[in-house]
Amino acid sequence: MVVSLYFRIAAKYLHYQTVAPTEMLWMHFDGQAARFYYQQIIAKRGPIFVLERDEKALHPLKTIYNIFRSGTYLSETMLAKYVTDILTWFVDAPVGQGDIDIDRSGHDIQMVMTYISNHLDGPLDLHQLAAMTGLGERSFIRVFKKATGYTPHAYVMDARINAARSMLSNSSKPVEQIALNCGYSKLSVFCSAFKSKVGMSPMEYRRRTL
Repeated sequence: MVVSLYFRIAAKYLHYQTVAPTEMLWMHFDGQAARFYYQQIIAKRGPIFVLERDEKALHPLKTIYNIFRSGTYLSETMLAKYVTDILTWFVDAPVGQGDIDIDRSGHDIQMVMTYISNHLDGPLDLHQLAAMTGLGERSFIRVFKKATGYTPHAYVMDARINAARSMLSNSSKPVEQIALNCGYSKLSVFCSAFKSKVGMSPMEYRRRTL
């Protein structure tokens, strides 16, 4: 399996050409965690690399392709999981000769990001997250922002609202329950934060996306 990674640059278009018949699976994605994974993969493997054992990356990639090809429904949460599985395998797959081993801080931040996504209904305060990495709060903020492009607070807020958007679009849960699941003990605070981020109330967003 040959993998090529790149960033789109301004309005320029990129052109690819092969010298032999080639089959390619191509996936475009973005999101708040994309920069972190890109930086870690580039640092470890470079923009183009070959995986000797590719089944762990190829299976979810083919699954995504087949789902969209067949028009089958897939929630944003499950799609995000498949993409994350692929990228995590790119980061953690055994390194070959000449590959650069990933640094400890990268693993620590990835661990924190995973913890955040699994505990959105909890407090997720800065002291708690920094303690997971063994860093002081100031150092943790600096390392986290360098890896993700977000401060820990901004990342948590975005993760909460993104989870709320997914639940509003893909479930019939009451707004009050969604607020609690996303870490908001007061409905008014949730509604205010959601409208500030999305530009409309949770109920209006649900009506437009259902």
